[in-house]
Amino acid sequence: MPFAVKIIIYESGLPKPPTGYWNMATIKIVYMLGMIDKIKMKFPVPDDVVAIKDVVYMKDDSVDLHLDIYYPKNIKKNNRFFCLFIGEAYLMVISDYLSYTCNFAQKGYVTASV
Repeated sequence: MPFAVKIIIYESGLPKPPTGYWNMATIKIVYMLGMIDKIKMKFPVPDDVVAIKDVVYMKDDSVDLHLDIYYPKNIKKNNRFFCLFIGEAYLMVISDYLSYTCNFAQKGYVTASV
């Protein structure tokens, strides 16, 4: 799978690479070689949010598709719904968008992360 990085070009040109790297290309090479530690974030589900994890929403011959549902503990009858679709997240090391779904749940939404 090809590695892609979105680079934002500012008026002053490309952003400076972090200390220890010659340019953005060296960062990509070092990343692809697995020499950069990936960020692994642990985000606890807040006390005012209910989490229902690994709900199977579709079964196939080869794989079951899962989603996680989050909603506020003081849920009302007609809550708004927000679904976060994460493309190819199963291929990434950082696939946890829990902070986003919990944040929306705390604001009164029923959220789902697919």
